[in-house]
Amino acid sequence: MMGITSHYTLLSRMGHVFRRGGSLDISFDVYQEALKESQLILGASHPETLYSMHNLALAYSDLGQHRNALELNEQVLKLRKQILGEVHPDTLRSMNNLTRTYSYLGQHRNALEQNRPDLKLQKLILGEEHPETLRSMHNLGIIYSGLGQHRRALEMREQVLKLRRQILGDEHPDTIGSMHNLARTYSNLGQHRNALELNEQVLKLRKRILGEEHPNTLSSMNNLALTYSDLSQHRNALELKQRILKLRTHVFGEEHPDTLKSMTNLARTFSDLGKHDNALQLNRQVLKLRKQILGQEHTDTIGSMYSLALTYSAIGEHRNAIELNEHVLRLQTQILGEEHPYTLRTIHTLAFTYSDLGQHGNALELKNRILKLHTQVFGEEHPNTLRSMLNLAVTYSALGLHLNALELNEEVLKLQKQILGEEHPDTLGSMHNLANTNLSLGRYRSALDLHEQTLEARKRILGEEHPDTRNSLQKVETTRSLVLRDARSLKKGSSKPVEYSRVGDGNTLGERKGGRKRDKLKNFLTVT
Repeated sequence: MMGITSHYTLLSRMGHVFRRGGSLDISFDVYQEALKESQLILGASHPETLYSMHNLALAYSDLGQHRNALELNEQVLKLRKQILGEVHPDTLRSMNNLTRTYSYLGQHRNALEQNRPDLKLQKLILGEEHPETLRSMHNLGIIYSGLGQHRRALEMREQVLKLRRQILGDEHPDTIGSMHNLARTYSNLGQHRNALELNEQVLKLRKRILGEEHPNTLSSMNNLALTYSDLSQHRNALELKQRILKLRTHVFGEEHPDTLKSMTNLARTFSDLGKHDNALQLNRQVLKLRKQILGQEHTDTIGSMYSLALTYSAIGEHRNAIELNEHVLRLQTQILGEEHPYTLRTIHTLAFTYSDLGQHGNALELKNRILKLHTQVFGEEHPNTLRSMLNLAVTYSALGLHLNALELNEEVLKLQKQILGEEHPDTLGSMHNLANTNLSLGRYRSALDLHEQTLEARKRILGEEHPDTRNSLQKVETTRSLVLRDARSLKKGSSKPVEYSRVGDGNTLGERKGGRKRDKLKNFLTVT
C-alpha cells in the first residue's frame, strides 16, 4: 500500500512540476491519471483521492474549463464535509477553491454568497490571523473588485496587508503578494500614481529576494508596465513589456501561457503608440499559437480573437472586426454564457464597431442590450453599468438625440461622483462628455464651466502632459472662443445666440476621433 501511495504522490508532484512549467495539457493528463489510480486503489472517499480531485479541478481551471472545475470543486467540498466535517482545514480549503471558481466564471454574487459564511466560520474556528482565513479575506477582495465595489476591495486588501505584515513580516511572499493586489485596486480606483509607487516597491523587493527571472518578479514587472499604460507613459510601458517578453521567453519558452500573455500586452502597447502593423503581427502570432496549444475554444484563445478584432478596428478594417467579434460572441455565449463579463465585453465592443461604420441604429440596439445585461448582472451602480450608460449617451448624440444624451450623462455623473469620487478618471470623463453634450445643444457657458473643471482636475491628478489633460485644454480654448463669439453676436443685436454645429466630436469617454476606442476598453480585461 505504501508503494502505491508513494507512486500516487510521485504523480501529483510530477503534475505540479508540469503545471509550474506551463505544460498545462501534460499536467492535466498526469493529475487525471493520479485520480484514476487513487480511486481504484484507495477508494472514492479517501482523503488522497479527494486531493487528486482538487488538483484536477485546478488543471481544469488552467485550461479555461471552469464549469468542469466547478463541478469537481462542488463534489470535493460535499465529500470533505461528510467525511472530515465542516471545520477540517481541508474542508475550509475546498470552500476557498469553490469561491475562486465562481469568480473565474464571473459569478461574483455566487462567490460572495459562498465566501461570507465560509469566512465567518474560518474566523471562528481558525482565528483571523490563520493563513486560510487570510486567503478567504483575499478572495473577498477579488469578489468585491468583480462586483465593481472597489472601495470595499480596497478596505479588505488594506486589512489583509496589515495583518500579513504583523504576522509574517514585510518581506514574506504573502505580504508582498498583498501589496501587489492592493496596487491593482488602486488602479481600479483610478489612483494610478499610488499604484505606480506600490508596484515599484513590490518589484524592488521581488528582484532582491527572488531574482529578476522568478515568475512573481516578472508578474510585478508586468503590473508596473500596465500602470505606465494607465498613465499614458506608453514608451516606458513599451520598454518594460519588451524586457518582460524577452525574460519570459528565456525562462519559460516561446509557447508558455505567460509568454503569450506578454506578447498580447506588448501588442496593446504597440496599438497605444499607433504602431498597428506591429500589433497586428503579434496578435496573429499569439492566436495561431494558442489555437495549437490550447485549442480553439479555450478562453485565452477566444481572448486572442478579441484582441485581433480590436486591432482590425484600429486599422479601419471594421467589417473584419465585426465578423471576428460575432464569432467570438457565439463562442463565449456557448462556453461562458451570455452574462459572463467577457461575453458582455464583446457585445460592448461589437456595438462600438457598428458605430465606427456609422450603423448607429445597430449600435443603439446593442448598447441598450448591454445596459440591460450589465444592470441585471452587476447592478445599477457598478462601473461597467455606468460605462454602458455613457456609451448609450454617445450613440444618442450621434443620432442627434442630444436631450436624451444630456439626461443620461447627468445621471451617470451624479452616480460616479457618489460611487467613484469626484477625481476618478471615469468621473472626469463623464464631465467631459456632459460638456460636449452641452456644446451640441448650444449651451456654451455651461460647457465651458464643465471643461474648465475637468481641466483643473486632470492637471492635478494626471499631470499637464497627459493626453486627457491636453485634450481638456484644447476643449477649453475652443469652447471659450465660442462663448466670446456668442457674446459678440448678442452685442451686435442678434435676437438669440448663434449656435455652432458640433458634429462627431469623437473625444468622449466612449469613442475617439476616427473610430478608435479609448483605453477604457481595457478595463474590461486585464492580462497579467
